[in-house]
Amino acid sequence: MQKDNRRFYQILSRSNLVTVFILLLLGLYGHDAHSSYRDYYTDINASGWKVTRTPMECSLDHKIKRYGTASFSLHAIEGITFKLRVLRRSILKHKAELNSIPSFWKHDAMGKALAKITLYKGIKQFRLRRNLAVTMLAELEKGMEPTFSFYDKPAPKDKVTVKLSVVHFLEAYNKFLECGQTLANFKLKDINNKQIYFNTAKYNIKRKFVKNLDKVAAYALRNENVKEIVIEGHTDIIGGHRYNNKLSGNRANSVKRYLIKRNVPPDMIKTRRYGKRRPIASNYSKTGRAKNRRAKIRIIKQDY
Repeated sequence: MQKDNRRFYQILSRSNLVTVFILLLLGLYGHDAHSSYRDYYTDINASGWKVTRTPMECSLDHKIKRYGTASFSLHAIEGITFKLRVLRRSILKHKAELNSIPSFWKHDAMGKALAKITLYKGIKQFRLRRNLAVTMLAELEKGMEPTFSFYDKPAPKDKVTVKLSVVHFLEAYNKFLECGQTLANFKLKDINNKQIYFNTAKYNIKRKFVKNLDKVAAYALRNENVKEIVIEGHTDIIGGHRYNNKLSGNRANSVKRYLIKRNVPPDMIKTRRYGKRRPIASNYSKTGRAKNRRAKIRIIKQDY
């Protein structure tokens, strides 16, 4: 009897060791499986959306915990776009997926694939143009949550998901839409007859004048009563008539090309070249010549 009892406890002890060993293996494999996924989202209590604006752009921003900021932008010229700025810079460009996932209260809804997209290097990891940005906003409005998924590269090659929360979205979205109605609300007198100045013998547009040109483009695009935009090119007195006529034409055409790039219809834009024939300041001083190297922009409205 005692021998049988001892044998029973030996078998039990061995089985316990086997059980412990199996549990340890399961724990290790379970840990590995868990660590191969990284999910980024903002929980319900911290989730929020914020609307900010400038005269030319409205932004709808959402912070994703430990990952970055998702931003929808509505620009007076460029329309709606989406960017995801990350806290950790991406070092490789690779592929990703964008899916629409039901939020936790939409039990009967089905998820769906939205697009195959590119994950870019740098801090602006995802950059999406109008169609996809509008689709994402529509999914959020329906209570769905746009989710990016990709494999982290080059290491540790985890499967990463980044989710935009629908919590508190609708109220901010309404403000975002209202903001869009007030973009580029400029008065004609504030942007008409603007002057763009150039360096000697140059016709490239300086960066500091880009904002003024964007305002002209936005006004033309948002006001149906704009008939045409006339661009007048001018030079200082340095050089001959033929040279300055060509240079003044190049200056006017540089402005025209920029406005076309900003979606102004080409047939709306007229150019004039005046060379050195119409100075607005003395050509016998450095300051005066700098004022004469210019392009003037006139906006002409329809007569009703």
